[in-house]
Amino acid sequence: MKSLQAFFQYAYLFVGIFFGYNVYKEYQSTGAINWAFVLLAITAIGMFFFKRHFRKKFENRNQ
Repeated sequence: MKSLQAFFQYAYLFVGIFFGYNVYKEYQSTGAINWAFVLLAITAIGMFFFKRHFRKKFENRNQ
């Protein structure tokens, strides 16, 4: 179960980086910022830190 939680934690990070890259590429090609992708990137990276914090807190409590 711990490895599955860690997998999804890093999946959020990957998705956040992916959306951030899409925002960058679209801005370079068109000059317009897609605010929906910006919001998704920020949310996904925030979820990475949120999941990491609570996973470590839960692991420390069980020791």
